Amino acid sequence: GILVREFASLYHSFKSGRGSELDPLPIQYSDYAIWQRRYIEGSVLENQLSYWDDRLRGVSPLLLPTDYLRPSIQSTQGSSISFCLEDSLSQDLIGVSKEEGVTLFMLLLGV
Repeated sequence: GILVREFASLYHSFKSGRGSELDPLPIQYSDYAIWQRRYIEGSVLENQLSYWDDRLRGVSPLLLPTDYLRPSIQSTQGSSISFCLEDSLSQDLIGVSKEEGVTLFMLLLGV
């Protein structure tokens, strides 16, 4: 909920040409990361590592099946499907996307 509210606030501010209306954070992520790194040292770190060593001892890697063998070198080659919509349907979809405040692409992706 927090992420959605803040994203919406930032979006509306950006859309209307204003600066961010969000309050500055009392602590930055880098501060938290430093605190966490200092906390997880010595015996705390050793306890955490030994816990997971014990829990994962003897567990083999999970090999999930795939729908086909993946090539060793990936490519961006693919295929496309073209189709045409009737003008009335196209206009209706554009109307719905405007009512919902989304692009036609996002509407069709959601559908």
